[in-house]
Amino acid sequence: MAGRVCRGDDVLWRLGPGQVVVRRVGYPGLDLAGLAAMVWLALDEPSTASEIADVVAGLEGTDVAAIVAAVEELIAVGVVRHR
Repeated sequence: MAGRVCRGDDVLWRLGPGQVVVRRVGYPGLDLAGLAAMVWLALDEPSTASEIADVVAGLEGTDVAAIVAAVEELIAVGVVRHR
Protein backbone atom coordinates (compact mmCIF):
# COMPACT_ATOMS: atom_id res chain seq x y z
CA MET A 1 0.00 0.00 0.00
CA ALA A 2 1.66 3.20 -1.17
CA GLY A 3 0.96 6.76 -0.19
CA ARG A 4 -1.05 8.27 2.61
CA VAL A 5 -4.48 7.22 3.76
CA CYS A 6 -7.00 9.14 5.84
CA ARG A 7 -10.46 8.83 7.31
CA GLY A 8 -13.20 9.44 4.77
CA ASP A 9 -14.67 12.94 4.72
CA ASP A 10 -18.19 11.49 4.74
CA VAL A 11 -17.65 9.30 7.83
CA LEU A 12 -19.12 10.08 11.22
CA TRP A 13 -17.59 8.31 14.19
CA ARG A 14 -17.81 7.96 17.93
CA LEU A 15 -15.44 6.34 20.42
CA GLY A 16 -17.28 4.05 22.80
CA PRO A 17 -16.23 1.56 25.46
CA GLY A 18 -13.95 -0.93 23.71
CA GLN A 19 -14.97 0.05 20.19
CA VAL A 20 -15.23 2.77 17.59
CA VAL A 21 -18.56 3.16 15.80
CA VAL A 22 -18.23 4.54 12.26
CA ARG A 23 -20.93 5.38 9.74
CA ARG A 24 -20.61 6.64 6.20
CA VAL A 25 -23.40 9.00 5.32
CA GLY A 26 -26.08 6.94 3.57
CA TYR A 27 -24.67 3.54 4.65
CA PRO A 28 -25.13 1.27 7.68
CA GLY A 29 -22.81 1.77 10.63
CA LEU A 30 -19.85 -0.43 11.53
CA ASP A 31 -18.49 -1.33 14.94
CA LEU A 32 -14.68 -1.40 14.89
CA ALA A 33 -12.93 -3.26 17.68
CA GLY A 34 -9.43 -4.48 18.35
CA LEU A 35 -6.90 -3.82 15.61
CA ALA A 36 -9.36 -2.03 13.29
CA ALA A 37 -10.27 0.40 16.09
CA MET A 38 -6.58 1.04 16.85
CA VAL A 39 -5.89 1.76 13.18
CA TRP A 40 -8.87 4.15 13.05
CA LEU A 41 -7.60 6.05 16.10
CA ALA A 42 -4.07 6.17 14.67
CA LEU A 43 -5.49 7.94 11.60
CA ASP A 44 -5.84 11.20 13.49
CA GLU A 45 -3.75 12.68 10.67
CA PRO A 46 -3.28 11.33 7.13
CA SER A 47 -0.56 8.69 7.42
CA THR A 48 1.37 6.07 5.52
CA ALA A 49 0.98 2.39 6.35
CA SER A 50 4.43 2.50 7.94
CA GLU A 51 3.47 5.42 10.19
CA ILE A 52 0.26 3.67 11.24
CA ALA A 53 2.18 0.45 11.91
CA ASP A 54 4.70 2.30 14.09
CA VAL A 55 1.92 3.72 16.27
CA VAL A 56 -0.26 0.61 16.47
CA ALA A 57 2.54 -1.94 16.83
CA GLY A 58 3.96 0.11 19.70
CA LEU A 59 0.63 -0.09 21.51
CA GLU A 60 -0.56 -3.58 20.59
CA GLY A 61 2.59 -5.48 19.67
CA THR A 62 0.92 -6.50 16.39
CA ASP A 63 2.93 -7.32 13.29
CA VAL A 64 3.04 -4.92 10.37
CA ALA A 65 1.34 -7.30 7.91
CA ALA A 66 -1.76 -7.53 10.14
CA ILE A 67 -1.87 -3.74 10.48
CA VAL A 68 -1.60 -3.22 6.72
CA ALA A 69 -4.38 -5.80 6.22
CA ALA A 70 -6.60 -3.89 8.68
CA VAL A 71 -5.96 -0.63 6.78
CA GLU A 72 -6.83 -2.35 3.50
CA GLU A 73 -10.07 -3.71 4.99
CA LEU A 74 -11.06 -0.22 6.14
CA ILE A 75 -10.38 1.06 2.62
CA ALA A 76 -12.47 -1.78 1.13
CA VAL A 77 -15.50 -0.90 3.27
CA GLY A 78 -15.13 2.77 2.34
CA VAL A 79 -14.39 4.42 5.67
CA VAL A 80 -10.72 5.08 4.90
CA ARG A 81 -9.47 6.41 1.57
CA HIS A 82 -6.21 7.13 -0.23
CA ARG A 83 -5.23 10.73 -0.01
